[in-house]
Amino acid sequence: MVDVLLTNDEKHRNAKGEYAPSAFVSKIPVPAFVIFRCMQKWKVLESENGQVLLAYVPKAIDKFVTSNMTDNNLLSYWLGVSSVLFHLVGKEVGPSESTQISVILKDIEKMHIELPSSKAGDSVHKVALKFRDELELLTSKIYGILLRNVFNLLKPHAVAIVVPKEKKPPLKPGQLTPVKAIIELLTNLLACFQNNNLHSSISQQFFKHVLYHFNALIFNSIILRKELCSHKQGIQLKMELEAQMLPEVKKLSPEWIGKVEEYFKESRQLVRVLLTPLLIANDTQLRKEICPDLSLLQIKQLCTMYNTNCEEFETPVPVDVIASMLMDKDYNVDAPLLLDTADEYSVSTSQFHSVELKDITETKFPQEVLQSFIALARDMLKKDKAKKNAGIWSFFK
Repeated sequence: MVDVLLTNDEKHRNAKGEYAPSAFVSKIPVPAFVIFRCMQKWKVLESENGQVLLAYVPKAIDKFVTSNMTDNNLLSYWLGVSSVLFHLVGKEVGPSESTQISVILKDIEKMHIELPSSKAGDSVHKVALKFRDELELLTSKIYGILLRNVFNLLKPHAVAIVVPKEKKPPLKPGQLTPVKAIIELLTNLLACFQNNNLHSSISQQFFKHVLYHFNALIFNSIILRKELCSHKQGIQLKMELEAQMLPEVKKLSPEWIGKVEEYFKESRQLVRVLLTPLLIANDTQLRKEICPDLSLLQIKQLCTMYNTNCEEFETPVPVDVIASMLMDKDYNVDAPLLLDTADEYSVSTSQFHSVELKDITETKFPQEVLQSFIALARDMLKKDKAKKNAGIWSFFK
């Protein structure tokens, strides 16, 4: 059954690799619909005979996805498959104890979708719970592979944005500016999620991670390089981030993207420091109002770097003002200077989908998939496996 679904995957895609409407049943990916429908019909989660299917499904999907790790369209579709299955199985056997899954990007393709083997005497319910947990692992793995792919696509554009204007190489014919390239990347990613009917709660979390990562790349690149900590650079970043990029990102659907302003807050506050360093360094109350998410250590670092890169018409931050920040009760020398770009991300599973169990039961089985399964059953019967696979016929009666 699972092999037929995997084999049919390519048949549902057009020349661009996009999934056609035939890949969905009432906006549910066909593999998730078929697998869970079969599990309901055969009472797989309530029977010892279902253990083979429960063990095979996550591993088969994992193998298929791992062999297509650079195809973001395919990954987003199968992220939908695994998240829907995890959601439905959780409704059937009970939700996971935790409402968060940890996604670790480092060597994620080597992550094994396999929990400790079932032991003799394990209850049927315990085996079902293990299946739910394997689907959780599978979902986190696909999410992580897709997230890492997008990070890799985003990084060169983020690096290009912070390059001083006078050092930027001329654009080649047809080449987009870094800001336009990022907008195109985000727009295509959103279209991919919407076309694949990925639930908006997953999309929001994904974009939050992507845009925060972009924010961290910008912030960390500037705070460590004195040639970038200048008034001129602050103006350039304000134009590119706030005047060009932010308005375009806001045009994307908030339901799918989330609160965009929250994802850029550290970089935007860094720009404010570069534009008015003396004012911010001198006024504690103002500093807390317009740079609430920057630590004193970070502000002091920016002011110090700014002083080494002042133009003739610019006023450096006096040494005694910088020294006063060191004496402030809020100054913490052990606070992190850089924003976290760690490999681990947390994803909430509490709203992975809104489909109910009855929605699956009451939805008509798709004819195209039905015909594929009938063909498979006939092939098995020809190979004298009728007794072992008699359940396939009963399912379609």
